[in-house]
Amino acid sequence: MEKTKMKQCSLQLRFVTFLVLCITPSYVYATGPLGDYGVNGKDAAWSGAGTAIGEASGAAYQNPANILSSKRAEISVGLHASFSALNLEFENPNTNARVHSARNAQGLSLGVAIPFTGFFKRKVGFGVTLFSPPGHIVAAKVRDPEDVFWFRYDGAQDRLETGVGLAFEPWKHLSIGVGAVVGSGGGGGANLDLDLAAASFTNQTIDMALGVSAKPQAGLTLKEMKLGKSEWTLAATYRGSSYTDVGLGARVGINGADSNLWLPMYMLTNYSPETYIGALGAVLGGEESHQVELTGEFRWSRWSQAPNQFLQVEQRVSGDLTRDLGLGDAVITPAPGNNRVVPLGLRDSWSVRAGFGFRNRCNNFGFRVGYGFRQTPVPNQQGLTNVVDTQAHLLSGGLWLKVPTGPILENPMEIAFAWQSQLMAPRTMEKASQFDGVGSYSLNGMVHRPVLSLTYRFD
Repeated sequence: MEKTKMKQCSLQLRFVTFLVLCITPSYVYATGPLGDYGVNGKDAAWSGAGTAIGEASGAAYQNPANILSSKRAEISVGLHASFSALNLEFENPNTNARVHSARNAQGLSLGVAIPFTGFFKRKVGFGVTLFSPPGHIVAAKVRDPEDVFWFRYDGAQDRLETGVGLAFEPWKHLSIGVGAVVGSGGGGGANLDLDLAAASFTNQTIDMALGVSAKPQAGLTLKEMKLGKSEWTLAATYRGSSYTDVGLGARVGINGADSNLWLPMYMLTNYSPETYIGALGAVLGGEESHQVELTGEFRWSRWSQAPNQFLQVEQRVSGDLTRDLGLGDAVITPAPGNNRVVPLGLRDSWSVRAGFGFRNRCNNFGFRVGYGFRQTPVPNQQGLTNVVDTQAHLLSGGLWLKVPTGPILENPMEIAFAWQSQLMAPRTMEKASQFDGVGSYSLNGMVHRPVLSLTYRFD
């Protein structure tokens, strides 16, 4: 009986291996934060709804309590891509709009979960997840307030994103996790002294620093609650906001004129809001039979707390020069009433995600499908700003299987491939300001994201 079962599982595995090799593309690109992708293809296949019963290797970011969901050390490496077909149609064909299209991007993710053995008896564990874009650690560019750009898909903004977590299991049905989302920022200033008569700088220095910021996150999971042949899981997660902020300042002193030019600047970008997540998951079927996985979650994101994400700059000229010109002690730009930087007025938003999965009784292959809907936090752009976003439907699916590693490794390697497509609901921005030079416009489109990952679990 046991030999017959092993033979059936072997035939099933060969068939699915052939199928995956047929549908997997020969090249892979990537982009996106861990919140959208997850670390591996299995979580991505059900639209990132892995808060309740997700993979341990991605738990340090998604739900640190689930670092202990696997009692074995686990490592996962993922390749991610995104490419888009986003459309803007302007009511005025002669508009003078400066439009920035979304850029296809790519990146690499890594996830590690390690339960501590010995004295801790695998009831304490550590995890880390990260996403790294190619070629840089942080990319940040703030658009002009009147430029037209896609709020979520502006390819000029990207960063290394990291989550670290520690999990505890005080009871076999309860896991608690704490951790942090790690971000970065920087600041500094330049000092210049200009001798106009000699046409030279008598002093030129700059002082800058790059810092690291950590925002808290926490998770709680009630797990393995049996009901017949099914196991149910409840989970909740809190994640603090994260962003990249840079402050720069420059002072230019004019020798002989006893005057100074000050130019302080501040920018904030790559913003992810404070988020609360509640989730439910279930595994239906016994250990000796095929199993069905169900998961669903609700997310509430506090976008209303987001700081202003346009470049904030001020120019101040003071000294004998302004007084000799009859401009008073100082000239400040922008003058009152001329500031083009206005609050975005973002609103808190919600999203839902759900997933269905199947795995065979040998637990060596399966598939997952998912659906999600997210509400946009961006209000209608009636004034001078043109921040583009709309409601989105997220459809996803994928396959995973375990393949033998032969004499190289003791355990099989798990390969997962997933595809996500975000369908952007049509929306029209009706402009009402008489000073607006862009005019009304409509938007829609799609964003596609393939994910390929390898996961290995140690004994």
